[in-house]
Amino acid sequence: MKIYLTDEDYAIAESNGINPSTLRGRIDRGWDKERAITESTTGKRAKWLRVAKVNGIKEGTFNNRVYIHGYTHEEAATKQLFNGYYTELLKKAREQGNPVAYSTIQQRISKGMS
Repeated sequence: MKIYLTDEDYAIAESNGINPSTLRGRIDRGWDKERAITESTTGKRAKWLRVAKVNGIKEGTFNNRVYIHGYTHEEAATKQLFNGYYTELLKKAREQGNPVAYSTIQQRISKGMS
């Protein structure tokens, strides 16, 4: 269903601190019009980024989770980085001088390798 935005919609969005490209992007991603023109863009990311940092999650990881992997801000800020099993394997590999990446360990385990 195509949603059309009026000049009034853009004006309401602007009064809520939402620029036209953000508004259009929200509509294109399937947001309903009311939410798209009223939900503030300020504060939410900053709040959850602070939580992420307290949890030891770097800003780049937080951003990747939200913008690439589709996590909610809360999930991106609170989901633990490593499963304990993977952490131990990663630690063991690095102690042996193998600079293997976490994702490589996950791939190897998923393929039945160790």
